[in-house]
Amino acid sequence: MDKNAFVSPIPTINFTSMPTGMIARTPSGSTLTVANTNGTLSIITSGTVSFTFSTKNNGAFPTALITHVNGYAYSGGGQTSWAYYWFIPGVTINTCTRYTTPTPPPVPPIEEIIPPEPAFSLKSAVWELDTADVGNVPDVAAAGNSYQASIKNLESNNLCVSYVTKGVKNQRYALGVSNGVIVQGGRRLFMMNGAAGGLLFYKLSLTSNDGVVANNFDFPAAAAKYITLSQAASGVANRSEMCWTPRINLFRNASTNAGMHTDTLNFIITPQA
Repeated sequence: MDKNAFVSPIPTINFTSMPTGMIARTPSGSTLTVANTNGTLSIITSGTVSFTFSTKNNGAFPTALITHVNGYAYSGGGQTSWAYYWFIPGVTINTCTRYTTPTPPPVPPIEEIIPPEPAFSLKSAVWELDTADVGNVPDVAAAGNSYQASIKNLESNNLCVSYVTKGVKNQRYALGVSNGVIVQGGRRLFMMNGAAGGLLFYKLSLTSNDGVVANNFDFPAAAAKYITLSQAASGVANRSEMCWTPRINLFRNASTNAGMHTDTLNFIITPQA
């Protein structure tokens, strides 16, 4: 809906509170007038007016525009002043925004008031490691660095997340892994299962393809890390995408045998509370 348009007829408004001596008249077009019970428009009482209305399937914008008119007469003439008040959920909280312009200003875009669902989509990736000699993989109990594995077809197997661009505005998200974590040699690690019960331990680093170091991740993580997702345009209308290049570092222990080792990582995306 055009944010500058007014719906006519207006949706049904249910008043949950009204000061004594005041009533709501029958709506006319896109306007509803609150007046005194004696029919005059001069409000001489005070109190709180509370009301609800639905925006479902009626084209109504989830805001209310209140027009207030001050008028008084004096010798030789009179004077009238106008004021507009916007009540916008999530924007004007416990108050309202007053304007004295000749016409009411536009309200924020609807996606800022009621953000659409991000509708996250995670692109599946298969990280197949090049063959490594078990003897070159450090023991997990020993001090020192791990063995950095080489990933086949790395460029076509980045981890990518796409989402509705307007759905992530003004929100931060954490990328996480729900797999169980094992502690070996004082290190928090994931593990791959091999033949005859053998285990191969590893950790995962994700380097953001946008070059922003703050958007990199290391797993397993001791705590959630929240980032602002990119809102750059992608090849799909109204959606954006972020991608990360993986790096896998390996450790072994006495159970590690030669042969194939596999694991499946389960990624989750969590909004910041």
